[in-house]
Amino acid sequence: MPATWNNLGRNVASALVLLLGSCLPDPRPYDLCTDDTAYYAVPPVGCNGHKLAVLDSVALPLDRSAADLFDIEGNRITTDNDFVYWVGPSSEILQTPKRGGKSVRLLEPLDGVNALELQTDDSTLYVLATWLPSNANTGKASLFAIDKTTKESLIVATFPTYSAPSLQIRGDKFYINPLTSTVQCLLEGSTDPTQTTANGIRCVTTYSPKAFAVTDTGVVYLAQTSGAQSLLGKASLYFESSVNDAPNPIGEAAATVQDFIVSGNYAYWVECGPPDTDPNGITTCSRYRSSLDGTQEEIIPNLGSAYSVVGDADRLYAISALKLGASGTRLYGWDAVGLSPVPLAASLEGAQLMALDAQSVYTIYYDYYTQDSGTVVELLRVKR
Repeated sequence: MPATWNNLGRNVASALVLLLGSCLPDPRPYDLCTDDTAYYAVPPVGCNGHKLAVLDSVALPLDRSAADLFDIEGNRITTDNDFVYWVGPSSEILQTPKRGGKSVRLLEPLDGVNALELQTDDSTLYVLATWLPSNANTGKASLFAIDKTTKESLIVATFPTYSAPSLQIRGDKFYINPLTSTVQCLLEGSTDPTQTTANGIRCVTTYSPKAFAVTDTGVVYLAQTSGAQSLLGKASLYFESSVNDAPNPIGEAAATVQDFIVSGNYAYWVECGPPDTDPNGITTCSRYRSSLDGTQEEIIPNLGSAYSVVGDADRLYAISALKLGASGTRLYGWDAVGLSPVPLAASLEGAQLMALDAQSVYTIYYDYYTQDSGTVVELLRVKR
């Protein structure tokens, strides 16, 4: 008899557990776009109705590693109306349809060349590259021009440089900021190599720009003009017109900035402070603007780590972790006055470098989660 009661009690207890368990709500699904309480290694996803697509995937060569891809300088991605142009994992130059599909190699990997900057116009893709120590041209940079139709390439100009220069194409002119003991200015030359040879390359600024933007009326640029600035990691912001060669100081910024652009009467840039300036101990970045008459302001604070940024006068996009301990890195968008950021995509820990058009943001993504089973580098498109 006692055994029967014991069995009955166990049966009743089991039934109660099942009944109560069936009444408890299921745990809320983890949301990659909003939750910072857990971490999962999963592929990137779109957020808040912003669609994410993989336009192409390229296998990582066996002799390349994650360190090779993340130890980068320059802007290795750009777009035109129909294509995205980007530097692949072997330093090859790729052309990928915006609608998706296999990429075409416009320029095969060259021995000893490190592609840094891509710029495009209607007919030509321009590639600024430095030569590595394995090449006889080490210590120099070359500007390549690739015909988009014929895929033929040629070298427009080669010049010495101590640093990784930047490139801007404007009309039939190129602008490059190398740094050597003899050349400490912004260089201008013709994109036609016969004209460059005939007319040479000339300086168009008084100081050597660390970042620059050429406009219809002159050049806006950052330059360190004193030893004190170098020690403090600061630079002066100058506007130098084509009419008046005297540089006009219009502000101050960090010596190293991201996404330096000029739109209308304003220069825009993103700069990041050291971790010890933030109470949470993380690197924090902000977007600033300065009018060409010298009025400067911080317009979007708290961009988080801002590993990569791209924007125009109206919107800014950043691949960022906004706070310490956040579960993942996301693509955020801010409006011009820096209202609350909106996540466009999540799980982007392997993303780097971005380009922008009117409809989408494009980024190069290193899928390091699958590195033991075939690592790939992906070109992602996120609808704005």
